Amino acid sequence: VIYRALSPWDKLDPYSIDARAHLGITNIRMRLLQPHSCLCQQKHPDANVLTAHYAIYDLILKGGCLCHGHADQCVPAGDQPITHPPVKHM
Repeated sequence: VIYRALSPWDKLDPYSIDARAHLGITNIRMRLLQPHSCLCQQKHPDANVLTAHYAIYDLILKGGCLCHGHADQCVPAGDQPITHPPVKHM
């Protein structure tokens, strides 16, 4: 999974080795609450099926800055140059 936290006008490649080292995400936990009914359960209603099958077609994760909108501007990590004007939080 690649978490794309870069702005659309950044000149950095989100798939470069350096960017992937900073933007990669592992160990995402999801709680799936409503299983889709399976045809195998309809064929054998008396069977006690303890498993639920899920299929995820598209997953969009969204988040925010660590400042939660309270900072005047976002500061790039390390020695990265600022490639866009300061962010104005509303």
